[in-house]
Amino acid sequence: MRPVTALATVMAILVFFIAITAWVVVIAVARFSAAGGGVAGLKKSVAGNIAGAVWVGIALAIWNAVAPGNILALSIILAIAAFLLCIEASVPILGFISAAFLGAGTWIGGH
Repeated sequence: MRPVTALATVMAILVFFIAITAWVVVIAVARFSAAGGGVAGLKKSVAGNIAGAVWVGIALAIWNAVAPGNILALSIILAIAAFLLCIEASVPILGFISAAFLGAGTWIGGH
């Protein structure tokens, strides 16, 4: 079986079994593919995703503790998180900034 066929089959099965959160799977597949695929792409993709989710999780927790419902406060806090997502790219495993922002967006979208 060609590698692309194997990949397509695995992705189709994943999407089938995780239909409720299919949009998360689609983002994960895009992130993995954009990172170059393979083990290296998986590492960059997962590390960036986790970092994005963690920073936005912290940002949302701060917002909820300090100024829940205040959109200006949310904008400022998320801007700081975005800054940190870019700064952390100096760490090689976190160098794929798009994965961090996709992880952040997935976290926000899930709430």
